[in-house]
Amino acid sequence: MDYRRFAPGTAAHFPVAVPGALFYLGDGHACQGDGEIVATGIETSFEIEFTVRLAKGKTIGWPRGETADDIFTVGNARPLDQALQHATTEMLAWLGSDYGLDPLAASHVLGSGGAL
Repeated sequence: MDYRRFAPGTAAHFPVAVPGALFYLGDGHACQGDGEIVATGIETSFEIEFTVRLAKGKTIGWPRGETADDIFTVGNARPLDQALQHATTEMLAWLGSDYGLDPLAASHVLGSGGAL
């Protein structure tokens, strides 16, 4: 989850794998790039207010985020190309389910710079 777009004002969506799952929040960063590719981040303490809502009947495979201007998906795996595959597969599913794009149209969106 170490991604700079998870910032104040971002709506984060997480998959829930088991009934009664718990939520943990930690590992605050004063500055963050697009992941911790070389395992670095500027760690800090923080105060945060958040609300948890369960979207029953909605299934997602990987975390998603929404800001005022963007939507994004996140993958987490080694090697890095597998993480990218997780994120793009999730974005294709999201563009189809919530935005009505067929797989070809969603692929064109990603192929034209959507996976930045």
